[in-house]
Amino acid sequence: MSSTRPVTTGGTRAGLAVTLCTAAGLVATACGGPTGPASSDRATTTQPPKVVPLPLATVRKRFLAIVGPSDAAFAKFSKRLAVLSPGTTSAEVQAFVAPAAAAVARSGRQLYALRRSASSGVAKDMYTVALDDNTVWQGLEDLESNWGSRSFDFSSWQGAFVQAATTANASGRSLRKALGLPVNGS
Repeated sequence: MSSTRPVTTGGTRAGLAVTLCTAAGLVATACGGPTGPASSDRATTTQPPKVVPLPLATVRKRFLAIVGPSDAAFAKFSKRLAVLSPGTTSAEVQAFVAPAAAAVARSGRQLYALRRSASSGVAKDMYTVALDDNTVWQGLEDLESNWGSRSFDFSSWQGAFVQAATTANASGRSLRKALGLPVNGS
């Protein structure tokens, strides 16, 4: 698993939709759309102050503090997942998936916020990792909510989850490299 977790904008797909709609609104505003300033007002509109990126050492330290707890929770989840059997009850699945999902979501929110304080290259890598890990978080949520269902296909879920985790690991290694951290720790 990568050393970062999902971007969560409220922890739901609806949250991502809100983010996308907000982004679309910003584009309309920037282009002078219906919510944008009138042509005569554009010259007098003030821009928000630019954020000065934090030193890389500070971003690195905060990154490690963010991902440490979620990496530990995900490691516990992975050990339990390896011995999951068809006889495992929904309550048992929830007991080991819920803490991992919560940790992944929490670190995703924190990582998403940290990217605003990072240099542009590192911020882009953080954003990519956060998006990739959001897919992992959704996989955890799917396992937790669908385990007891007769229509749940564990094999299909597992294939999709492994693919999501592999993608998240690759982007996590890229981010670790950009932060000057060892990539074998992701």
